[in-house]
This record gives sequence, C-alpha cells and structure tokens, in this order.
Amino acid sequence: MRLAAIFLGLAALLASTAAAGEERAERSVTELVKALKEGDEKARTEAAREIAERKIKAGRATYVLRKMMLTESGGALLATADALEKTGTNMAKTVKELTAQLAGSEPAARARAAWALSLIPSAGSAASSIAPLAEDTDDWVRVSAACALLRFGHEYDRMVQLLVGALGHAEARVRCRAIHGLRYLPGVSELAVSALATIAAKGGEEGVRACLTLAELGPRALSALPTLRSLLESDDMVLVMAAAPAFGSLGPEAAKHVPELLDRMMIIGPDYAKASLALVGMGETAVPALIHAFEEGDIIRQTRAVSVLELLGPLAAPAVPALMREIPIAKSRWKVYDDQRSMQAIVIRTLGKIGKAARPALPALEKLAKMKPGEMFQLAAQHAVWSIRAADR
Repeated sequence: MRLAAIFLGLAALLASTAAAGEERAERSVTELVKALKEGDEKARTEAAREIAERKIKAGRATYVLRKMMLTESGGALLATADALEKTGTNMAKTVKELTAQLAGSEPAARARAAWALSLIPSAGSAASSIAPLAEDTDDWVRVSAACALLRFGHEYDRMVQLLVGALGHAEARVRCRAIHGLRYLPGVSELAVSALATIAAKGGEEGVRACLTLAELGPRALSALPTLRSLLESDDMVLVMAAAPAFGSLGPEAAKHVPELLDRMMIIGPDYAKASLALVGMGETAVPALIHAFEEGDIIRQTRAVSVLELLGPLAAPAVPALMREIPIAKSRWKVYDDQRSMQAIVIRTLGKIGKAARPALPALEKLAKMKPGEMFQLAAQHAVWSIRAADR
C-alpha cells in the first residue's frame, strides 16, 4: 500500500515518478527469473510487476510465477497473480494444486490458499472446495474464503454480509482483507458501498484501502460520491491521491465537479495542490470538462486546465484539436514570456506528453523546432516533436 508522511508538491511527485520510470532499464528474462528465484520479497515483487507491465510470456518466467502462487503471500502474491493474469498463463494446474492446499491442517495455510485462489479469475471451479471454509472456526480463514467465493459469485448475499461484518473485526489484517475482497462485488451492494465509504472517511491506511476498493467498483459505488468528494479536501495528500481515482471512476456525476475543482486552482497554495491532485487522479473522466475550460476560460483558467492536461499525458488525447489551435506561429521577434506565451509553452509540452495521439500537431511543432536555438518555444517544440515521434514507433 502506498503511504507517505508528507506531500512535497504534485508536479515534483509526478516528475520524479516519471523520471524513475524513464531511467529504469528493462531487465532481460534471465535477470527477472533470477530475481524471482533468489531475490528477497521486495525483489520478487518488483520482478513480478515488471513482467506484468511488459506482459512477458516467456515459459521460464511463468513457470517460476506459477510456483510462487503456491507459496507467496502479501504484496508478492498480488504481483504474482497480476503477472500471470496479464500474460494469459494457463492456471489450471496451479488451481488444482491450490485447491489441494485448502485441506491443510494449519489455518494460515488454508487462508493463504483460499486467498491465492481469489486472485485467479479462472479458479471458479474451486468454489465448491472453498465453500466449507466460509464456516471455518478461524476468522482469517473464513474471510479469505469469502473473498474467493464472492469473486466466483458463490452465495453472493451471504458473502457480502460476511465481508461487511469483518470490516469491524478486531484484527487489522482481517479488516484489510475484507476491504480488498469487496472489490470483487459482481453487482451493486449499497450495504458494502456504505460500509466502505464510512471506512474511507476515517482516513489512515484502511481509509486508503477502502478508496482503492471503491475505485475498482466504479459507478457501482455512486452512493459514495459525497464522501469521496469531501475527501478531496483532506489535508492528508495520500488520502486525496487514493480518493481521486475513486471519485473519477464514478463517471459523469463526478465530472460535474471539475469546474469547482478548477476554481480552487486559481490561487497558489494548499488548495491548488489538492485540486490539481484530485483532477489528475480523476483521469480521463476530467478531460471533457478540462477541454471546455481551456476553450472557454480566461487565460488563467486556460493555463490551469492545460497544466492538468499536461500531467494526464496520453489520457488527454481528446484535447489535441483544442490544443493545436493554441500552437504559436514561429516568430523570431518574441523575446519575453507573458501570460499568453507561458500558456502556449505548456500547450507545446502537453502535446509532447500526449504522445502518439498528438501526431496531427507535428507540422506546426516542427516549424517551431526549426527556429534558431534560443528562440522562444524552439527547445520546447523540439522536445515535443521527439516525444511524439518516439511514441509513434
């Protein structure tokens, strides 16, 4: 779970994240397999995540990952399951082996096996073997089994009630597993959404987890809108970071709040940072309203809107036509940046961040890039052209 003590600024955070991603060299399959076999939990988790991101289907890697499904726990297990799902690995044999583990004598082993099966979408055939564990005397086993059974649609109402009841359990690990398990709701459950919203409102690590689950539920969690909207005002930036995607996942109803969030960006300060973070976290849901603000607003509002579009990168692709209308014409007499020129500079950078979808802007950007070095917009346009062409390969 992503937790942080302080928030140093949205732009700095995103810039450092992007830089880290650019600097990380892709590892060979051999290196990744070695990390999976010999690395500590952190190294194994990172290797599994890289395999998932790159969708590496090499037999050596998937063989080790399938073995890890039988032994891993925590974040490493989540990353392993995600990698296997994204690479389309056949999990039939692994499901059979995990099902056999359900009969283990140790509660921890039964709970781990049930949880591992819950992370495999194709493991529905194991539901009948998992079902007895929903009556287990051990709470950890019972909630783990309920997570899997809910995902497989087995006794839907009873499993929802079991998990919602576990949200108030004395053990944090049981509460957190129940929060995670509720993201597998196959339909709408006002009982579950209400319970998750209550936890989200309390903040802390469990509040962040609840927000992440609400984000997975998307429009099914619409009744949580008031709570999530209030969390966008929180002084806990980590909570804002978790609440924003959940809020954005609610769709058109959340998009109606984009103008008021832009209003909060008019004055530099804490509200500016929180509103920026919220809008970026909302993702593509915020893009139509941001385009409207860019096209219809005054220069300050335009600048705020395009600054968010820049941070959204490829998600801002629908804004390309509007942005192209603000690309300046190459003129050597421009010497000083004013509000208009500053906004246009951000437009150029944004087109570069959008990448492939900004290809129609290349002719205008190339004219700026061919100006003499040191001319206004020349360097920014050059970088934008490089970025668009690189993404188009």
